[in-house]
Amino acid sequence: PLLASGLPLGVSSGNHDVGAISSYHPKGVNALDSELVYDYFWDYLGEDVFKDFPHYGESFQNNRSHYDLLTVDGHPFLILYLGWGSSFPYLHVSSQDIAWAKAVLDAHPDYTVILATHEYLRANGTRTPTGEKVFSELVKEYGNVKFVFSGHLNGSAKLIDYLDDDGDGIADRRVLQLLTNFQEEEDLYG
Repeated sequence: PLLASGLPLGVSSGNHDVGAISSYHPKGVNALDSELVYDYFWDYLGEDVFKDFPHYGESFQNNRSHYDLLTVDGHPFLILYLGWGSSFPYLHVSSQDIAWAKAVLDAHPDYTVILATHEYLRANGTRTPTGEKVFSELVKEYGNVKFVFSGHLNGSAKLIDYLDDDGDGIADRRVLQLLTNFQEEEDLYG
């Protein structure tokens, strides 16, 4: 129904989507790229499902990561979705997804970027090791990244960073980072 509505929609894959859960794989969320199974994700949420939508940009490895382009009141937005993967244990965005994301950001410097990734913040408002990697390699490095949305860990939290992009000692941008995950909160329809 969401796809049929014609509203812009993108997805960010998570550990439950690619077999990185303890009931499926003994390493659970720390399974490495070579151990993940994207087949079902590709069948139901791969590039073929989204490629004909006017907002769809392009993808990395059949929508494992992808981006959308939208214009709202004349302002261009790029929504960048980083897929679940791991080059190293305990990091859940792989170096190949980061490298692809850098190429996308380099090609779209005039867009305001909203970054969506499965894991980034903890419920206490601090970044996970994965969040720190994404923050240091993408958020801090690209001045047009203004928002980061994540889930994975139960609860909700916010973190706002003020970044000095030109090194003059004055913050040039504010980055709003949010965690929202109600999957185990019955009173919140989880």
